[in-house]
Amino acid sequence: MGFDSNVGSAQLRLGLIAAFFLYGVFGFLDVFMLSENYKSAWFIRYALITPFLIITFILSYTNIFRKIERPFLVFLVVLGQIGILAMIVIAEPTEYAFFGYYAGLLLVILWASFVFHFTVKETLFIIASAVLFYNIVAIMHQGLLSKGIHSKEFAWLLGNNFFTIGTGVMALIGSYHLKKSHQALQEENVKFKEAKEKAEQSDRLKTSFLQNISHEIRTPMNSILGFINLLQEPDLSDDEKQEYYDIIKTSSDRMLNTMHNIIEVAKFESRIIETELINFDVNAEINQLIELIEPQARSKHLSIHTEIADIHNKIFIHSDKNKLRIILFNLLDNAIKFTASGSITIGYVREAETLHFFVKDTGIGIEIDKQQAVFERFMQADSSTTRRYEGTGLGLTLAKAYTELLGGSIALESKPEKGSIFTVVLPCGPISDAEKVVSPFNFDALPETEKQHLVLIVEDDDANAFFLRSALRISGMEVLEASNGKEAVEICKKTPSIKLILMDLKMPVMDGFAATRHIRLFNKDVIIIAQTAYAFSDDRQKALQAGCNDYMAKPTPGKQLLKMVKDYLD
Repeated sequence: MGFDSNVGSAQLRLGLIAAFFLYGVFGFLDVFMLSENYKSAWFIRYALITPFLIITFILSYTNIFRKIERPFLVFLVVLGQIGILAMIVIAEPTEYAFFGYYAGLLLVILWASFVFHFTVKETLFIIASAVLFYNIVAIMHQGLLSKGIHSKEFAWLLGNNFFTIGTGVMALIGSYHLKKSHQALQEENVKFKEAKEKAEQSDRLKTSFLQNISHEIRTPMNSILGFINLLQEPDLSDDEKQEYYDIIKTSSDRMLNTMHNIIEVAKFESRIIETELINFDVNAEINQLIELIEPQARSKHLSIHTEIADIHNKIFIHSDKNKLRIILFNLLDNAIKFTASGSITIGYVREAETLHFFVKDTGIGIEIDKQQAVFERFMQADSSTTRRYEGTGLGLTLAKAYTELLGGSIALESKPEKGSIFTVVLPCGPISDAEKVVSPFNFDALPETEKQHLVLIVEDDDANAFFLRSALRISGMEVLEASNGKEAVEICKKTPSIKLILMDLKMPVMDGFAATRHIRLFNKDVIIIAQTAYAFSDDRQKALQAGCNDYMAKPTPGKQLLKMVKDYLD
């Protein structure tokens, strides 16, 4: 058992055994050092001191000893000192015996201070008692002051006091450093325990995360593959086909969002992510987000509202558009996920050069003691295996990480069954109703008479090329194709009527960056939209620097792709 003091039960008992050995077994020396009075010394050793050592040893196994431990140990040491001083009185006729027992007095002080971890006050009390009792014996019994301060006896008294006090000082210093070392060891043990608990929690979270990931990928993939097989049945009605298509799309979006969050967290933790501050219309971004997430809300019969006074006006801010989109999307997605009925509200308040975004819901809410945990990696308010809500537990982690990366802060107010309000405060630079920065290349729209909807697809993956070709041709556009950057450059030289290029960035022979730079040497007007599935790089910034007009990460939804293409061609 441990003690409230700084000495443990094992060390205490070992110290008592050592004291019993020193005090008891060395009694045989009394026969030689006190040949005439050794029986008196044995009485002190075996009738007085040794029984107290045995009693203390037995008491150390009881609970009551916790309450009396410190004063009892101090009393035991003082008693041991008195016993030694009594033997000094007996040893008076024999000079060498006197010094032998006096050495025992010093040994008691040193032994006790180190074995029992006495405090500074306790050690000072023991030293003071040893000096006091010794001087009483030396002056009253041995008469070391009777012959004056210039006598040999006074020199003995002074020297013995010096050694007693010096031993006490050494004991005091030793006790102090021993206590400091013990405290440092305790602090290290606490840190080790905290690190161990943190590592164990991390292992548990990672295990839970891997289980969630497996669930979040396998579940929608099962739906996708299952309904693709069902679509091959010949007798399906149009309504059934449309229902299957909708389920496939929902499952695909769910799996895509899962993979996107995993990649974004990996990018953030790998320190390979940077901010790209540009001027953009914040209202347009919010409207696009609402349009994107509205089908998900509608499927749960939830309404989405905005609380923005000038939502239909253009309000330009200076920030990172993609990261703001991720922040707000994850807050909206989280709100929809944990709201069974009612509404979701998104808005912001302008204040100087900051915007206070908020997302409110009427969902299940979050208990106060779990509100910080929801921002940690892999964590959800309900992290049990039977939880009712899908997700990896990374959405709010990303929202918090990107908010802080942009120099802002995120806060949560919530009550169980009363809903939640997430607030994001971001510095956005001067806010205006006019865009201040244009893209690196100023591509004015060509006259209507010169417009030709001829698009070049530069893609080395056959399946992706087939998707792009099919989507563009359905929209009435003419399509040319190249399988690498070198082919794209040659086609552009031979076909100046190309108005837009969908440029994959990772290709053999010549990649999209080099191909774009070559094309810009002889064609400043063609629209180039970069595409890539390589998410662990700063491809967007590099693409714009190479000469691209815009950037779209794969996988690219068909409607979003066609909208971007038409916006540039119209």
